[in-house]
Amino acid sequence: MKKIALRFLVLFFCVLLTALPALSVDNPVDDLAGVFSTGFVSDLSRYAQLMREKLGIPFSVVTRHFLGGKNIQTYANQTLELLPDSDKTILLVLVIGEESYAVAIGDESHQFLSPEKAEALLNDYFRAPYLSDRAYEKAVASFTLQAGNYLEGRLGIRMNAASSLSPYTKSVADELVLPTIQPHNSENIFGSIFENASKSREDAKRYDEDARYAEEDDEKGLSLFQIALIGFVLYKIFGRGKKNNKQGKGCGPLGWIFGAWGVSKFFGWRK
Repeated sequence: MKKIALRFLVLFFCVLLTALPALSVDNPVDDLAGVFSTGFVSDLSRYAQLMREKLGIPFSVVTRHFLGGKNIQTYANQTLELLPDSDKTILLVLVIGEESYAVAIGDESHQFLSPEKAEALLNDYFRAPYLSDRAYEKAVASFTLQAGNYLEGRLGIRMNAASSLSPYTKSVADELVLPTIQPHNSENIFGSIFENASKSREDAKRYDEDARYAEEDDEKGLSLFQIALIGFVLYKIFGRGKKNNKQGKGCGPLGWIFGAWGVSKFFGWRK
């Protein structure tokens, strides 16, 4: 009977050990759900180590597929109690299959990061990429960096970390695609300018000559042919009455032409 009870006890502790996160000072990330890449686990662990060393506040992350109906906040609190430096540690728990998450904060760290502030950071930086986009690395990286920045301000300590987590906070949709500006050939630019300037000068010169010729034509007045034509037209209109033709009276075409010549001289119409 004692052997059976001993075996049962050993089996119970084995199950309990497998259920507990494999977290330590050197390994602050326990990704049993397998949602993180190897590179991300390494970068996240490095940042968590900086938080421990510079700020004195350890940071840990645990992922699980399911908890079998267990309350996630209760699980997070119980898991926190089993970690080294549990009074100072901040623990983030993700249960992927149940789409839930929780933060547990050690008693000594409450004065620097309250549960209310942690929830606000989760709502602002974690919730959307975690639930809507299933971007688990982006969600965790965004929350971790914001929590780190907040703690730096509260403690007045700078970690001076060129954070390797920053690239994980961005997605393809976040990248701005700027239009490509094609370089111009300076020779083509100036050649085009000078070509246009030369053409403009030629057009202006041609316009000036046309205007001068038109002005000169206006100044020259009527030609001899134009005066003769005017006289002949006047003769046709006014000098060919039937009565005058029968009696042999009136001026002939030459008379009208010379009359137009004299009038043009008087009024200055002649060229």
